[in-house]
Amino acid sequence: MVVPAPQNVAAALAVLVPAIYFAAVLADALASTPLSLEPILANAWATSALVDYATALPFVVPYVFYRAPSSRVGVLLALGCVLLGNVFTVPVFVVFLLRGQSLKAALLPGAAAAPGATASSSLLLPVSAAFPARSDWLSRKSFVTLTATVLMFYTVIVANALATESPGEGYEYIISDKWSYVTFVDVLVGIQLVALYIFVREANTSVLAAVLWVLALELMGNGVTCAYILYLAWKHPAVGGVAELLLGSVQEGLNQLD
Repeated sequence: MVVPAPQNVAAALAVLVPAIYFAAVLADALASTPLSLEPILANAWATSALVDYATALPFVVPYVFYRAPSSRVGVLLALGCVLLGNVFTVPVFVVFLLRGQSLKAALLPGAAAAPGATASSSLLLPVSAAFPARSDWLSRKSFVTLTATVLMFYTVIVANALATESPGEGYEYIISDKWSYVTFVDVLVGIQLVALYIFVREANTSVLAAVLWVLALELMGNGVTCAYILYLAWKHPAVGGVAELLLGSVQEGLNQLD
């Protein structure tokens, strides 16, 4: 049995508390207002929030898929993240956090598998090693192209929102419409997950770089998530698979031990 480190428990609580608030906001909207995309699409900034949510999916979907113990479970987890949002995704990440002996082992099981690194539970082993046939379902080139395309689309949507009305006016609209606000809170909750992942990964080499990435993410949304994925692809050109790119590689773990 893996006993989570105190920092893992603290991180799990840090992402779980906002998710509980989001669940309350979602429950209130479901109980009082018919689900509709129309009011969201009627405002440029509310639309931007919806696109912001979708912009995180190039990270979230393959990450949870490759972390799953089988393809079937991976597909179910990915669908849950897409369809239910962070009210589902956060508990999945909480499980990852509580099953790791360190934050690195919990979020970067590939790098943590390097000799001399902190051990992790069997569920957290690199999926590319445990399920080699499944690790090739999405090529690195296709993944990078998809991520770059999503980033460009996100940039266009945000530019249109900036040209249409001020962020302050957009925020006033969002908080006045329940489903726009649900979308907005969903995005904010998800950003905390990505921020934790980026900080854990970058702080091993540079705390300053980690802080700057997190600040950019908090200020500019999930466009930064896509930018970070592209940065990882540039930084690790020798990593061939998407699983190793997102979960960390043994070589990355060895480099951090030097």
